[in-house]
Amino acid sequence: MLTKEIGVMNNLNVKQPLQKDKWIRLLCRYGDLLEFTSILDSSVSTQLAIMKYRRVLNDRRTVSVSLEDIYVIYTAKEYDKLHNLFEHMFLEPLSSHQFEFILKQIDDSKGGIEKLYNKYLKNQNIRLLNIALTL
Repeated sequence: MLTKEIGVMNNLNVKQPLQKDKWIRLLCRYGDLLEFTSILDSSVSTQLAIMKYRRVLNDRRTVSVSLEDIYVIYTAKEYDKLHNLFEHMFLEPLSSHQFEFILKQIDDSKGGIEKLYNKYLKNQNIRLLNIALTL
């Protein structure tokens, strides 16, 4: 277990982290590295451990973000705040390119913010990019 934990920690210090390392960083920001490592030890792959830990964190927490909160930030064009809020809500790291895609989907959809929020309320384990594709 300690060897995997050290490996995870070393990967987290890389300047250009791999996508899976971005996931681990984000999840451990809201969870715990030792808890993640425990799940990783019993998993067949890092990707499956990431998704399992994401579900564990989602099931454990309650995010109290209202539609009004999101709408105010979105209409004020506070995109850094919105980017961070979406990562927090969905426990999903978003690159700048992905975030721009999501914004475009919201902008191009009538009631995009409301649709996104309602889909999130129905299933908090859904990926934000999956929602964006259906707006």
